[in-house]
Amino acid sequence: MKNRSPLIGFCLLSLAISILHAQEVIARSPPSIPEERSKEISSLARSYYNLGKELYSANNCSAAIEYFEKALDMHPKWGEALYYNGICHSGKTDYKSGALNMMAAIQDPGLGDKERAWAYIIIGHDSIFNKRQFDEAESSYMRARLIDPLNVEAYNALAYLYANQGINLDKALKFSNHAVSKSESRFYKLYYLDTRGWIYYKKGTYDKAERDVLRSLKIAKEYGLPVDDFDNITLSELHYHLGMIYLAQNKRTEAMRSIDKSLEFNSKNNDAIRIRMEYPNGQ
Repeated sequence: MKNRSPLIGFCLLSLAISILHAQEVIARSPPSIPEERSKEISSLARSYYNLGKELYSANNCSAAIEYFEKALDMHPKWGEALYYNGICHSGKTDYKSGALNMMAAIQDPGLGDKERAWAYIIIGHDSIFNKRQFDEAESSYMRARLIDPLNVEAYNALAYLYANQGINLDKALKFSNHAVSKSESRFYKLYYLDTRGWIYYKKGTYDKAERDVLRSLKIAKEYGLPVDDFDNITLSELHYHLGMIYLAQNKRTEAMRSIDKSLEFNSKNNDAIRIRMEYPNGQ
């Protein structure tokens, strides 16, 4: 896959949603890491680590980072502490620090496969968000998929990467179908359905694109979204996607209604703003 300009078929806001979603998955279903480690880890470092995990579980990443880093001051190569520290930094949208911690974590042979796969996903997100290195991102997502074939986020990340660039769409659809069919959570299926709908849009299969994004919005409504700012960004992007699908079908009234809805949820959605400026009167 050749490097491409991020301006070609690439939506930064969509990428941000993919990154935030990965952090949400981790936060709501934290991976289990064995407590038993080598005798080289001191009891004080373990205490700091356990306090960090408790704070992380309470969604207090800022405080958790403080304790993970205290543990790491004592044991700089401790994979589990690096891993959770990376998750917390990424959860605070500091993807560069998150990736640096994950790159160090994967050097620890004691890190489990599930955690290692998530580490590569976060490294891949950083490759796009901070470096604009699509080859590196693809390689990291592929690595995650091979390490843990059950990690559906790896499939979704690859599918979204391809869709946003408008390349490898058949492969993207295959990966997206896998994520949709294997997702064990109906809540998270709303993200995977949106990815597949966006792929269908890029392939010009607008009826299926509309169906999937509408299904995604239905699930969002079932779960009472929006609950927080993350949900507002998500809903803004879903309505933007739906608006673009309607626009491609020459359904201008429905399209502008969806674009306006997108801006209600996130007035800074640059893609929706651009479309609204192109059609100031809805025509």
